[in-house]
Amino acid sequence: MLSSTDQTRWTVKTRVALGTDVREPRRLSYGGALYLYFAVLGKDPTKFEPQGTTFAVYEGPGPRRDPPVRPPQPERDGELRSRHG
Repeated sequence: MLSSTDQTRWTVKTRVALGTDVREPRRLSYGGALYLYFAVLGKDPTKFEPQGTTFAVYEGPGPRRDPPVRPPQPERDGELRSRHG
C-alpha cells in the first residue's frame, strides 16, 4: 500500500507477502485506523484454492513496519463487521 500527498512522490505504508495469491484489496478507515482487507488464495495458479479473507491494520504515522496479518476468516465475500466493539 502506497501513500502520496502530491501524486508524484510515493511512500510505502505496508507490503503483503504471504507466499500465496492475495488479491481484491479493500480499504476501510474506522476509528482512526486504516484496515486493508484482501482475499487469500492458493499457491497453485492453475487451481481454485480460496483460503478466506483476512486483514492488516495501519494505525498511524511512525516508523514503517509491516503490520501483522490476521489469519483468514471464513466470512462471506463482501461482509464487513466491527471486530473492535
